[in-house]
Amino acid sequence: MLGETDLNVDGSEKGLLAILTPKLDFLTEGAKTNTGAAAELGRAAGRELGKAARYYDNTDLGEAANLDAQYPPERSEPVDSQDVRDPAAAESFRDVADPQADASGEPFSPRMLANTGDEQLARDLTRDEGWPTGLEQEITEIIGFGGRLTSINDFIAEQTGFDILEECIELFAGDWQALYRQSVLFDQIGTAFDAIKANIDQGRAGIAPNWDGNAASNAENWLAQYSRSSAAHSTFMTEAADRIRDFAQSAYHYVVYIKDVLGVIVDLALEILGAFTGGTLNKVLDVIGKILEGGSIGTTAVDLAESLGDGVDARDILKLVALVAQLESTVALLVQAVSLLVGLAHGAAGLIEVIAAAQPVESQPWPAEPYDHPEV
Repeated sequence: MLGETDLNVDGSEKGLLAILTPKLDFLTEGAKTNTGAAAELGRAAGRELGKAARYYDNTDLGEAANLDAQYPPERSEPVDSQDVRDPAAAESFRDVADPQADASGEPFSPRMLANTGDEQLARDLTRDEGWPTGLEQEITEIIGFGGRLTSINDFIAEQTGFDILEECIELFAGDWQALYRQSVLFDQIGTAFDAIKANIDQGRAGIAPNWDGNAASNAENWLAQYSRSSAAHSTFMTEAADRIRDFAQSAYHYVVYIKDVLGVIVDLALEILGAFTGGTLNKVLDVIGKILEGGSIGTTAVDLAESLGDGVDARDILKLVALVAQLESTVALLVQAVSLLVGLAHGAAGLIEVIAAAQPVESQPWPAEPYDHPEV
């Protein structure tokens, strides 16, 4: 079953991860339930089929046939030849994971399936294609702006009404590596159950010509249902992983943009703060505020320069007016990007919720009972 530590993604109340977390928790519960049911049924079926094989090895075939005639009659569901990847080797059925080796009760993990000798499966289980590998680093760098912003954040907030430091910390709060691990785990489970389905179908193709009778039909039908459920679970898990990666890929472009805009904002703020000494700067900014609200730029700048004296040039004030206006417009771009990114997170959360809600309806149910041979 899925481990709690693999799936927790924490975020602040206003953060992107906080928007996704409730939907991911809902999705995860469905994944844990289905994967756990599959693991328990698979283990039990493996043990039961092993016992059945030993039963037929140790029982007179005539006696077994007489007993078989007393079992409830069933018509077996044939395996589709298109589902058998290697018909020539169907009789040499290979377990993806030996259920006898898991008698210790170790929680199911797709990593169990990597040591099967199947090199392609091992590669599929360890791939992480589609995740923007620079996402976490970009977010770390944005949070790192906190050191540069601490001394100027109040000034920016006063000038623009936007607390950049607080907003960015809240926006990106949480364990982004956990989100990555979750997408990889979902993808691994999807890949694993695709391999399990292929292996089950390979086994069904091997059983058909070598085992007949009512017990054989019962086993083939049980395996057919397990195969369908494995395919549905694989699709569900892969789609969930894809939606998480889609969000990460889209978010990455916004994150890079936000980081670049933050750099411009910091540079502009530092240039403004370095233009005049403290007292003079406050007076200038007060007048600039009035200018930006519709005052006469040229006349006001000249009057202000003359009133301040001390070699203050009107051209320096006009330059500062342009810098403050640029600061405000750049912060507006940042606010817009943050708003779009939050909207993206809500959209991704909605898609994840749809997948999670539809899963119990659309997926094939697992066999209601473990496989049971009448004589073992």
